[in-house]
Amino acid sequence: MDRPLFSTYSTDENRVSGSSLAVLERLSLSTLEALLSTVSEEDLALVRFRTQPSNPFGPGVPDGAIEASALLLFEFKIQPNSVGSAQLEQHLTWLSHSEASSRRLFYITPDRERPAELDNVEDPSQIVWTSYKLLNDAITDVLAEPVDLVSERERFLLRELADMFRQEGLVEGFDTVVVAGRVSWPEYQKFGIYACQAQRSFRAVPYFGFYVDKAIQPLLPRRLLWLPEVTFDTDTAEQLQQSDNALERRVGEAIPAVLASTARGPREVFGVMVLSRANDRETLRVDPVPHCEPGAWTQSQRYTSSELLQRGPRDTSQLAGWELERGLR
Repeated sequence: MDRPLFSTYSTDENRVSGSSLAVLERLSLSTLEALLSTVSEEDLALVRFRTQPSNPFGPGVPDGAIEASALLLFEFKIQPNSVGSAQLEQHLTWLSHSEASSRRLFYITPDRERPAELDNVEDPSQIVWTSYKLLNDAITDVLAEPVDLVSERERFLLRELADMFRQEGLVEGFDTVVVAGRVSWPEYQKFGIYACQAQRSFRAVPYFGFYVDKAIQPLLPRRLLWLPEVTFDTDTAEQLQQSDNALERRVGEAIPAVLASTARGPREVFGVMVLSRANDRETLRVDPVPHCEPGAWTQSQRYTSSELLQRGPRDTSQLAGWELERGLR
């Protein structure tokens, strides 16, 4: 039974891996082989079809044979420099005990270069590494195949997968995270901070944006400091106000004002992102980008490009148009 196409896992890494495997299992054998062969730069024949093959064990020649003997393991990482040696050895142990004729361990990570840990093993040739950028390029190559080789259904699935990689901030060029900001947008304008749930996960992108009232707002402040857990109370405010770090002092000064002006409760714990202020040189200014389609452009967070937003797109539908122009889709 097919798993849901785009996983509902709350953990980012599980969501990316679950969704990726859901797409792979829906591809035809020929398209899957083409994609994995492009990524691995070798001819990965998962299934062999042979006519009148010779019998290696004695006389008798059947009319045909279909042989499948491959073990391909996949490990998806969404943070750079996160390949763990213990987990790597466990996966390689599984491969070493397999009798499959074709054995490969695929590591998909956001690193710009192959992680050194993947070569510090007895047989690194069994490990195929690719970045999400390279995987995205491989998808582009497969989509360039004629329609009679890659169906419209498969093209839709691969485009959606590539789009998910970009929305998750895993592909180079997407340097801005845009958050749903009904409450946080006014707070940012007053205090220069963004408060959200503690330990929230963000990609290491430099710019921050806010989506409010069906539009991306006109300021893209630069990320300056991330404090993953801050208790909004008097003691914490006073402690931060005495810090040697000016950005931490800003948070300490903002806490009492935030509690007095919003519905945020005292002693709640938040993650706090300190951002450049509206008039700071680091803050980019753009035209508001409306979202004219049904539903919200994002209800949590989504990644895009500051370069595109500074071009002044008519609406959010042109974000995808930029991806097409850049050949990412």
